[in-house]
Amino acid sequence: MSDRAKLNVYRVLLVTALVLLVYTSRDRIGRFLAGIPDEELSSGIETGESSYSANGESASTNGGVDGFLSASYRDERKPNYLIVNSFNNDPVSIEFTWTSYEQLYFATICYSIDSGLYNYYKGLSRYYGDNEYINYIKDPLNDQYLDMLVENINEIAQKRGYSEGEKVRETINFVQSFTYADDSDTSTGVEWPRYPVETLYERGGDCEDTSILLAGLLSKMGYGTALIKYADHMAVGIKSDETASGAFYSLDGIDYYYIETTNKGWDIGELPEEYKDKNATVIVIN
Repeated sequence: MSDRAKLNVYRVLLVTALVLLVYTSRDRIGRFLAGIPDEELSSGIETGESSYSANGESASTNGGVDGFLSASYRDERKPNYLIVNSFNNDPVSIEFTWTSYEQLYFATICYSIDSGLYNYYKGLSRYYGDNEYINYIKDPLNDQYLDMLVENINEIAQKRGYSEGEKVRETINFVQSFTYADDSDTSTGVEWPRYPVETLYERGGDCEDTSILLAGLLSKMGYGTALIKYADHMAVGIKSDETASGAFYSLDGIDYYYIETTNKGWDIGELPEEYKDKNATVIVIN
């Protein structure tokens, strides 16, 4: 075969290889041209890749929610849900890194949260009645993120070999790691309870916000859960057996042990001094 014929064969092989490369990478190329990073795209609810090193003391997991969630839930005080896919026009990468409750390792969870969905929740009217707080937790679009977080925390707990009690403490520790932000710093200055999506997006909030988030997570995990509501404060209560100790509030024969959410280091049953002589309302979530 002449050198010219060999050159033509090489050209044909090169063109064929380029065509195959473009074909197999067409989705990635389309995403690149659209300006959308790969890590901000996901299919359904997933934890993605995860890693854990027992001696390296780290654990990480990723998750995302796509634009095809269903929302049949309705509330007359809310506008009808838009097609959820229309929210996904500006995803924001949110990362949470915290030290484990026993101070032995750190964990990281990364999410892609759509700013359109966040702004939708931010624009909703607020609930203030004792029996209405459950709406912050049970809302279905918001529900997807709670499900995903529970899956991620369960994964971390499994890799660490946690008992049920240790998993609960790690869940509490995760929420306690959020930055405290008073309503006067983050809204109009009025009392403004937030949906969990808002608290996750802002990576912080006041006692109501972190208590709503933690109550949502613990109830999703199947634990008996309640909000403990004072005139000027909110915390979480968790149903426990007779082996539990510390402060608790009772309703209908069930003891809900106090959980403080606004600062690190508070264990189950530890009640701040300023609330020891104050009455509280128990709002059962699960």
